[in-house]
Amino acid sequence: MDVGIALWTADELVEGRPPSWPEIATLAALVEDLGFASLWFPDHLLWKLPVGPRGFLEHATVLGAVAATTDEITIGSAVMCSSFRSPGIAAKIADTTQEVSGGRYVLGLGAGGPRGEYEAFGYPTDHLGSRFAEYVEIVASLLRDRTASFEGRFHSVSDAVMTPTPESGPSPILVAARGLRTIETAARFADEWNWYTIDDVRAGYFAPFIEMLDEACERFGRDPADVRRSVDVMVAVEPAAGLVEGAESLGMSPLVGDLDHVAGVLDEIGGLGVEEVHLYPLPGSGAAEIEALAPLIDRLA
Repeated sequence: MDVGIALWTADELVEGRPPSWPEIATLAALVEDLGFASLWFPDHLLWKLPVGPRGFLEHATVLGAVAATTDEITIGSAVMCSSFRSPGIAAKIADTTQEVSGGRYVLGLGAGGPRGEYEAFGYPTDHLGSRFAEYVEIVASLLRDRTASFEGRFHSVSDAVMTPTPESGPSPILVAARGLRTIETAARFADEWNWYTIDDVRAGYFAPFIEMLDEACERFGRDPADVRRSVDVMVAVEPAAGLVEGAESLGMSPLVGDLDHVAGVLDEIGGLGVEEVHLYPLPGSGAAEIEALAPLIDRLA
C-alpha cells in the first residue's frame, strides 16, 4: 500500500497562527525527500469551530506553487469542492497544474464539506449529490474528450473546448464519496475512489463503502478493479500530548499510538483492497511529526 501525506493550510487550528508559504514549501520538500508517494491539500474556505473561525489558504494557488517547487512526488486535491468553482474552471486548474507539475497532479473532487462555509460565502446547500453528479460528468468530458456540451438542472456547458492539452495528458480524477449517489458518480467517472474519516479508523468502517463501490461499478458495467481505492486517516505516532488534546477539542478522534499499533490498523485497511492511504498529521504538527510517520512507508509496502 502506498503512503501519502496531506498538509493543512488552515489557520493553526489550535493556536490560531496561519502557516506561511515558506513553512508549507519546507514541509512539502520534506515529504518528498522522505519518500512519501503523494502530497495532498484540502480545499476549504472557512471552518466555524468552538475555538473560533479558521480559514484556509486557497488550495489551487498552493497546488500550483508546490507543483513548481517539487520534482517527483504526486500532488493532489483532497478534495476540490465542486461548489466553489464552475466545472470549466476546475478543469482548467487541473490542466494547468498538470502542466506545471510535469504530469504529477491528481484532480480530487468532492461534493462539499461543512455547511457553515457554504452559508458564509453564499454557496447553495441543496441537492449537493445531484449537483455533484452533473459537475463530475462535465469535468470528465472536458479532461478526457477535450470538449463538452451538457445541459443539466444545475450546470451547463455549450461546445466547450479544452486547449491547450498538457504535454503529459490530462490528470486522473479522484472522487471522494460515501453516499450512494456520490459513490455511483465515482463508479461512473472516477479513476480513483477516496474516503476520509476523523472518527473511526477501523477497517470495518471502510468496508461497507467499498462494497457499495463494487456493486455500483457492476451496475454501470465497469470492472471494479479499474477504480483505484484510497482512504484518508488522521494519524500520529507517539505525538505530543497537546496535539492530541487539540485535535480532540475539535471533535476529531485520530489514530494514535506507537508505530506497531498504527501500522497494524492501516494494514487491516489495506487488506480491504485499499491501494493508498493518505495520512493527515494532527493539527499543529511540524517536521518532527511527519518524520515520525515515514517508517510507515516501508512497513505498509
